[in-house]
Amino acid sequence: MRQKTENSKVAERMLSLYSRLLSGEVITCQQWANQMNISVRSASRDFARLKLWLADEIMYSGEYKEIVFSKERGGYLIK
Repeated sequence: MRQKTENSKVAERMLSLYSRLLSGEVITCQQWANQMNISVRSASRDFARLKLWLADEIMYSGEYKEIVFSKERGGYLIK
């Protein structure tokens, strides 16, 4: 069986993160790091990558979505 490349691992994490946020889940960097078995810094990069992707996606789909941190809810969510 072929070992996953780093890029494919990141891509799988990004898809999972996007899917969970779309479903209405609120996620912290610490939770994401624990669930994905990565560092908090890597988790923070995942959120930053997804934010950038969503910003680019607006140009193509016309649909505005953004990841924001909610102090009231204690984590990141899609708005």
